Amino acid sequence: FHRHHSQPSSIDPPDLIEECICKLTGLMNPFAHPAYSDVEDWFLNGQGKSISPPELEDCSWKSDFAHLFALITLRAALNITTASWYNKFTVIESTADICGHHWNRIGCNDNNEIVALHLSNGGFAGTIPSEIGAITTLKHIELYKNFDLKGTIPSEVGSLVNLEILHLHQTSISGAVPTSLGKLTKLQEFFID
Repeated sequence: FHRHHSQPSSIDPPDLIEECICKLTGLMNPFAHPAYSDVEDWFLNGQGKSISPPELEDCSWKSDFAHLFALITLRAALNITTASWYNKFTVIESTADICGHHWNRIGCNDNNEIVALHLSNGGFAGTIPSEIGAITTLKHIELYKNFDLKGTIPSEVGSLVNLEILHLHQTSISGAVPTSLGKLTKLQEFFID
C-alpha cells in the first residue's frame, strides 16, 4: 500500500490517515483487516472525519494520533456503542484535543493525557486489543463486571509503565497472566478471576 509521493500535501487526508495506520500496525492494508473496519469508518465517515492527518514522520506510537487510534480500536474491539462512548455526538477535529469533553468513561489529566479507562459494568463484549499498550499515560483500567469480555490479557499491557490499577475481575478473560505485567512497578491493584 505504501505510495511514494514527492509532496506529502498532495495525498488526500483519508490516504494520509491510512498511511499512518499502516506505519503503526505494520499492515499493508489495515482497513482490510476485520479488526480495523469499524476504525476506518470512524476516521473516514464518523466522528473522526474532520481530524487532520499527522505528517508521516509523526506517526509513532507516542503520538496523539496513535493514542486516538488505540482508543477507537478499543471501542471497536469491545463493541462499545456511540451512546455509551460520547458525551454527545460530536465531530472531533484535532488529536490535540483528544481529551476534550467528547468522551464518557475516559479520564484525563491536566496535560491532556489519557490516564483512565472507566469501562466497568458497561455490558461490553469482545477482547482487549493489543493497541491498548500504546496509551502509556494510563494509570487506571477498569473493565470489571463486563461478563462477556473474553480472550486473554494482551502482553502489550506490560508497556503501560504508569499503570497503578488494573481491574479485570468478573469478566470471562482467561489464560495465563503475561509475564510482561511484571515490569509494571507502579501497579498497586490487579484483580482478575
